[in-house]
Amino acid sequence: MTLMNKNYNIAILFIFILFMMPKSYCNNLTAYHYFQGMIDESNDKLEALLNGENTTPIQANIFNVSEDLKEYEINVTLLNISPTFKEFYIATNNIIINYNKMIKYRNVSNLNDYVIFKISLKNAKNNLELLNHSIQKIDNITLKYENKSLKFNTENIKKTINELNSELNIYVKKLDYINPRGFFIYSNKETAFLNSNITIYGYIDTKKPINITIFYDNTPYTIESINGMFSKNFTINRTGNHTFYAKYDSRTSNIIKIKCIKIPTYFDIKYNKEEYILSPAKVEVHLYDYYKNEINASIYVNYQNKTLELKAPCTLYIKGTSERILPIEFTFLGNSLYSSTKKVIYINFTKIPTYINARYEHNKIVGTLTDFNGNKLNNKSIYLIVNNKTYSITKTYNGSFEFLFTKDIPKECKVVFKGDSIYKPSEKIVRRNLLFGLIAHENYNMAIFIFIISIIISIAITIKIKSKNNDLQDKKSKEKRKTEKEDIYDIFIKLIENKKYFEGIVKTYNIFIKILGAPKYLTPREICKTYKIVGLEKITKIFEKVYYGNKKPKRKDINEYRRYFKSLRGVTNED
Repeated sequence: MTLMNKNYNIAILFIFILFMMPKSYCNNLTAYHYFQGMIDESNDKLEALLNGENTTPIQANIFNVSEDLKEYEINVTLLNISPTFKEFYIATNNIIINYNKMIKYRNVSNLNDYVIFKISLKNAKNNLELLNHSIQKIDNITLKYENKSLKFNTENIKKTINELNSELNIYVKKLDYINPRGFFIYSNKETAFLNSNITIYGYIDTKKPINITIFYDNTPYTIESINGMFSKNFTINRTGNHTFYAKYDSRTSNIIKIKCIKIPTYFDIKYNKEEYILSPAKVEVHLYDYYKNEINASIYVNYQNKTLELKAPCTLYIKGTSERILPIEFTFLGNSLYSSTKKVIYINFTKIPTYINARYEHNKIVGTLTDFNGNKLNNKSIYLIVNNKTYSITKTYNGSFEFLFTKDIPKECKVVFKGDSIYKPSEKIVRRNLLFGLIAHENYNMAIFIFIISIIISIAITIKIKSKNNDLQDKKSKEKRKTEKEDIYDIFIKLIENKKYFEGIVKTYNIFIKILGAPKYLTPREICKTYKIVGLEKITKIFEKVYYGNKKPKRKDINEYRRYFKSLRGVTNED
């Protein structure tokens, strides 16, 4: 009965999820494919049971919509048909759960196995009837989509249900031959947690009320049977094996043993898998028991050849001093109530990205070296490369550097920071502006200088005359970029509706980065640090997981992308 209630609650939640589905997910065609998929998956699970294989219940909570209900319209058709599929869902999972138990206890090697097998068989038969009844209702459902009638295909699962019913009828006929006679007990658990309750059930071959004595580790407890059945609850408060048996007059039942163990525990740790060197990695640690109750207890944290004793829950800040993958081990030794547990996490500390900003200034190159946060880096070696050869080397002072040319000034050169144990390398190609190169050259006379100044003044006047046209062009350019951003959402939705989930994540991300105008040499994480756009870091992490980690995007990832690109439609200010 507990399993039925649990599945019923899940099914009610499923109806609520349908109620919360956005309109884009809620058309009849989408509903048809989803529910047909549920029918087909159920058929596969039931066929596996027929083959004697253990299987898992079907899942119905694939939609994960958490936005405000006011944003969405409700599809009345889905609300009308969902109760029928709720019945289908509950019945299928109850068949799976009970048939799994039948497979486990089908050898009926003792009285306890027999009772579990018998109860599971009865539950499976009852739920098979409920499943058959729900399919009859499903056959009467017709969905409309673009003037077409959509009917659910239930032929395969009907055939499987008939085979399953025949199989269960065979067990029903054989059950009477293996029915144990007389006087026996059994339990609802084989293993119990410390301080938990168990129930001892019993059967005796007389319908009249009689007094039965149950012995728990040789301590007697007297109860009365009703219609040949009896039961009693016990609290297990000691670890180890516990013995139970029953007596009535001179008759003694079978003996059963139940093992009691400490309550299991587990760590829940929140952290980023990748951090930069010298940036403190935040690690939040929580310790829970089997029942999801948080435990306040001493734990041990071991990393970098040192051990800390802390009290959970707690927050750690761990700083990496070199490029490495740092293992961090968390241990709870347990106590008289809780079992011990251990967990190891790995944080990848990487070198800090750097950026070079450099330009020509007459007969010299000036520039700065900064990290990803814009902090200037001091006393770092900077190389000037001309024609693939090292022309000069200097060091930064307060993040700045300078190269002076005493002879011919090259048209193009490369400024390079080769990196070190903490910082990543970076480089910058610097090109000389011909106009200022002429001004800086010693061999040209004042007349040429005046001529160049005249050209500069002419260019300035031209720029001023065309400023209005440029402003208008900039406005059009921004409008175009806004339109491109709006188009991303349509591209994404089209890919997702065609079940191209990988392409939906990767393609739309690359289109968006292209619109931003980010340099190709920047990594996704460096793009986040450079542009600092709200929400960009979140979709970047999803992109990295899918593209670099070669993982299939989850429903929550797809919903996050959909929300982000939909929000771009409301962007009115840029840059």
